[in-house]
Amino acid sequence: ARGLGGMKPEWDAAQYQREKRNFIASRLLWRFVYFHTALIFGATWLARWALLKLGMVSMPLRYALALIASYLVWAPSAHWMSTPPRPIALQASACAVRGG
Repeated sequence: ARGLGGMKPEWDAAQYQREKRNFIASRLLWRFVYFHTALIFGATWLARWALLKLGMVSMPLRYALALIASYLVWAPSAHWMSTPPRPIALQASACAVRGG
């Protein structure tokens, strides 16, 4: 059984806040995967739509070219994807050191 607001009955408010921060931090570590998935999907859709508007009626060819175009859009950011972002706590401490 859950307590009020998703809290387990044995948690106090401080434990709830810690669990909430940990959950959010764990989700933010994967934001680069969500971004790249959206980038590939968006580029594929845009290329497919543009090829259709240009008069290409062959669906297999249109989808193949759209897939190639999406990876050409994605490729420059592949290096960024290979290094996951730092946790939020480290980003905040780095900003504090730099004065930002």
